[in-house]
Amino acid sequence: MVMTAAVLFGLNGSISRLLFDDGITPLTLIEFRMLIGGVCLMLVLVIGQRKGLKVQRRYWGWIVVFGIALAFATYTYLLSISRLPIAVALIIIFTAAAWMALWEAIWHKRMPTKHVSVALLLTIGGVILLTGVWRENLNNLDLLGLFFAFLGLIAYIAYLLLGRRIGQYLPSITATGYGALVACLFWFIFQPPWTIPANTWTPYHLFLIFLVGIFG
Repeated sequence: MVMTAAVLFGLNGSISRLLFDDGITPLTLIEFRMLIGGVCLMLVLVIGQRKGLKVQRRYWGWIVVFGIALAFATYTYLLSISRLPIAVALIIIFTAAAWMALWEAIWHKRMPTKHVSVALLLTIGGVILLTGVWRENLNNLDLLGLFFAFLGLIAYIAYLLLGRRIGQYLPSITATGYGALVACLFWFIFQPPWTIPANTWTPYHLFLIFLVGIFG
């Protein structure tokens, strides 16, 4: 599952960058990505897992918060890859697991295992080398893009923590499907459908947007 997710993230980022270079905005893409992803997961539930459509009232608050975290995690990710090389943005954002392990060690006041310690050092060292923080030009990386990448890191950590919590109550496909629809509605508040730029509606752009929604 992890390997499949990594491949899908890579494909998703590459296609997203094609769209950005062709004038599609991150806000437009995130709206469609969440809409297409949410609808597809709902169809899977309708066809094969109808029990997953039912959510008890007391869990809806968690779904809304999880959906907003998903909205910000995905949007900051798209903003960062629109301004940075895809690999740089992904490496920064996906150090989330390392920072969570470090925080857990600090919170519980216990040293991580040797393997985790080595992984933490390599991860943090890799980000330092990648971004060139000791250089004035930061390896010629876009400063705003780096800012969005680190915002994406924070948002992704929140998404993981909330996902783990909501996963105690609901199946992953239910939480992700409803969460994606919440994220879609959230961003449509900022850019309603009738204000979407006209260049979005070309067959080429719609095809690539559909792929981003499916892979995402």
